[in-house]
Amino acid sequence: MCQSTQVTFSILEILRIASAKTVGDILSTTKNPEIKRNWTSGQSATVQAQKRLNRLVIKGKLDKGWGFYKLRSCKSKYTPHTKMLSGCGGVILKTPWKVTFCREKFVPGLGKERDLKGRRPDAMVSLTANNLHAIFILECVLNERESSILAKRQDWASWPHAKEYLSELFQIPVEHYAFIAVKSVQEFEHQMEVICSQLLKKTSKS
Repeated sequence: MCQSTQVTFSILEILRIASAKTVGDILSTTKNPEIKRNWTSGQSATVQAQKRLNRLVIKGKLDKGWGFYKLRSCKSKYTPHTKMLSGCGGVILKTPWKVTFCREKFVPGLGKERDLKGRRPDAMVSLTANNLHAIFILECVLNERESSILAKRQDWASWPHAKEYLSELFQIPVEHYAFIAVKSVQEFEHQMEVICSQLLKKTSKS
C-alpha cells in the first residue's frame, strides 16, 4: 500500500465513516503533523481522495456506499447525524495538535442517574500540545430538543467517575474537561477556534 493510500486509510480508521470530500479536505488543508498533507483544496482533493478510497475498497479494506466510505467493521448508516459527526471529526483532524478521537464508544455507568446502564457519546476527544491537553465531550445535537441536550450534559456533570474514566481512556491525568453540543459543523468550527486559541496560549506560556 503506497504512503498516500495508507494515510487515507488511517483517516478512515479514526472517523470510521466519511465522504471523499471530507477525507480530501483533511488531506489538502490539515496542519496535523501526524497526517501528511496532500494535493490542493477543492474538487481536485476530493477526486484524489476518491481514487485512493476506491483502491482501499478493491483491497477489501473499506466498504463503499452512496456518497460515503466506511470501515468494514462499521455498522453505522450514513445519516445526517453521521455525516455531521464525521465533518466535525474532520475539523479536529485539521488542527496542528496530536489528536485522540474516540467515536461513539460505549461508556458503562454514564447516565446512571437516569437509570441507564451506560451511554454512547458521539465522541470523546483529546488534543495534546507540549504535554498540555484539551479534553472535551462532543455531541452533535442535530434536531434535538434542549431537554435532551441538557440531560446529556447532566449525565457527565453528575457522574462521579467521569474524570477517572477519561484519564484511563486517554492515559493522562484529566482534571478538567468540557462538554460541547453543536447543531452544525460550522458551529463546531467556531468552537474549535476557541479551543485551539486557548491551547495555543497555554503552550506559549509553558
